[in-house]
Amino acid sequence: MSNKLSLPPNYLTALQSHFNIPFNSSPPKLLRSFAQTISAMSSGLKKNKQRKEFVSSAYLDDKKYCDAYLLYYTTCNLLKMYYPLGELKKSGFFNEHSDLSVLDLGSGTGTLILSLSIWLAENFPSSRAQFTAWDQSSVALQTLEKFYKKFDWKFELETHQMDIENARLTDQRYDLITGGNVLNELTELGEEHFVSILERNLLPDGFVILVEPALKNSSRRLLELRDRLLQSGWFIYAPCFTHGSCPALVNPEDWCHHDMPWERPKFIEILDEMVGHIRKSLKFSYLILSRQDMHLSEFIAPERNFTNQFRVVSDLFKEKGRRRVFLCNDLGRNECLKNKRDNSEENKAFDDLELYDVVQIDLLSEKKEGKKIEKESTVVKIEGGAN
Repeated sequence: MSNKLSLPPNYLTALQSHFNIPFNSSPPKLLRSFAQTISAMSSGLKKNKQRKEFVSSAYLDDKKYCDAYLLYYTTCNLLKMYYPLGELKKSGFFNEHSDLSVLDLGSGTGTLILSLSIWLAENFPSSRAQFTAWDQSSVALQTLEKFYKKFDWKFELETHQMDIENARLTDQRYDLITGGNVLNELTELGEEHFVSILERNLLPDGFVILVEPALKNSSRRLLELRDRLLQSGWFIYAPCFTHGSCPALVNPEDWCHHDMPWERPKFIEILDEMVGHIRKSLKFSYLILSRQDMHLSEFIAPERNFTNQFRVVSDLFKEKGRRRVFLCNDLGRNECLKNKRDNSEENKAFDDLELYDVVQIDLLSEKKEGKKIEKESTVVKIEGGAN
């Protein structure tokens, strides 16, 4: 498994200051009221019978929910943005946009704004950025403004109370548009407004990063949006290694998500035990979109090749006598296997594949049970992902 991600120390320091709770030594009783609110929020967001009513209730207008969301969900979601940012970094985008304009849609308590701010400060310390946050909840935006001031950086933040379901289109255009856990809370009409905002407000050389929950319904909705945008002239920069229809949508039981290990803070572990969650890793689905025909492979490989280059879309299954994994590109979402008897120096990298790796495989054969690595096949793991 890849190295575990850790929350930035300045984020944890700011969080302790904001809530005036010593997380390193806080007894569970100080977190009990938060756990009760998190439990209610979790039920409202996940249970289908309650979800529509809960989402439409503008729950973040309640400060109790807002504080619990910042403490728990923002903390658990903060690092998810790092992976797509690492992939976009490969293109040179952040070198070319040292004075970055960012629109964050459905900001809530500012998860993606905080993540991008911290990431930029770590990776491009001389960069400047202007963040614009849109959310329907004035309470959430006030919480974000107050918390954002806890950090010592030169980035600028402005907030606007804006309901994406009925958004007023503006003429302001941005280098980067982000959205985290927003699509899964929109109605069909809201999604229409959402797409209109992307099309109207993104600069021609800009990118869109969307991060959604790894739940099947949420992930599949993101993939359906992916196909819709491709059909209307957009391009996928990552994670997909195909510009055709999403292969995961062929089977109604399939979906696509990443899963990264992280160092879970003690206070999150305590809250998880109280609420009944197990957040030992970070699961999420994401898309990086552009109006330009650009793709990650052009920056990490000699050339774009959606026939021999694949995204690994499952864990590696290790069985007696063989290894199996699911790969995705223009050939579809296919199971690929290697028998132990076919091990060779050229294909040994297959045995170390991890979820969401990018890999190039030559001399792959077609068998009844799926794609097959032969003794003469070459397997090369291509550098990519967050770093």
